[in-house]
Amino acid sequence: MRANIATGISALLLWFFLFAAGMTVDSTPFREVFLASDTPTVVSEGATMPTGLSISTFRPVSRSETLTAFLGVMAFYTPLNVALLTILSGLVGGCASRLTYAKAHPEGQPQTVVPGAEASVMFRIEPPVASMLRSFLVYLAFIAGIFITTNDPFANPTPDQYVRIAGLLSFVSFAIGYDPTKFQELLRLKQIGKTK
Repeated sequence: MRANIATGISALLLWFFLFAAGMTVDSTPFREVFLASDTPTVVSEGATMPTGLSISTFRPVSRSETLTAFLGVMAFYTPLNVALLTILSGLVGGCASRLTYAKAHPEGQPQTVVPGAEASVMFRIEPPVASMLRSFLVYLAFIAGIFITTNDPFANPTPDQYVRIAGLLSFVSFAIGYDPTKFQELLRLKQIGKTK
């Protein structure tokens, strides 16, 4: 139980750090390191340099700069940042569901799933990592849907768009990580409300 508490709190703190970073830090300088190295080169006056860059701005990039840029892109570039937020939300949801199950069942969690047990119980006693992996499906569904509707959805995201995307995906991932049957019940209630 203490491991679930520690994991859940650590994941929550990391979520807040990545959320704040995604809202405030521009990933463009980190991405430009890779853009500069991928541009085609031209030979002019005996010097080779990427097209579109002046001689004064072109310089070789060291391995440590490349690694720093890669980590910066992972943490701050909106699609990757939101992916990390989504899986962290699922992990927090999985930890929360195990903790609430343990609170309601002080005799302990069953080591194996009893045949015929409710689906809700099976989800609530699974390891939180399973919840995290399941929540990644939320992100994949979002990415698949957004690229069907728009060609370049992350060209110039505003902080407002970022908060909406990160908030929605984190909420859905937490709900799916906590107990997917509860999310199904919520969707059923919405469908019942529409039919009335």
